[in-house]
Amino acid sequence: PCVKKDGVTPKICSDYCGDCNYLVDKEVPGCKHTMNVSCSFELTSDMCDTPCVKVLKCGHTCPGLCGEDCSLKSCKELVQKCLPCGHEVKLPCPDDPEDPSIRCTLPIDIPLLCGHALTIACGD
Repeated sequence: PCVKKDGVTPKICSDYCGDCNYLVDKEVPGCKHTMNVSCSFELTSDMCDTPCVKVLKCGHTCPGLCGEDCSLKSCKELVQKCLPCGHEVKLPCPDDPEDPSIRCTLPIDIPLLCGHALTIACGD
């Protein structure tokens, strides 16, 4: 039998013992980040799992991972925007405050004829 680092294998020395599964730090091609993977595992540039630091067209940092295509990512940064009603709210960067599907949820009081007020969401 063949003697290996971790013991004895039933194979003879000329037999293929398989891929090495020992964990090692390897450099990802392209970005130079490192990942802890099996010795025999071949990394490609799209496999990097480090948070991306590239800047999107809007000026915010890409919310994806280093190995992902930034052009396929939408900005998730919340920014202050003014709705048509005049209220300021935080919306995801690419959202258009003029979009009719975005409704203001801030409470407002509607005066009733009896003198009381009805509190509703502004966009209702």
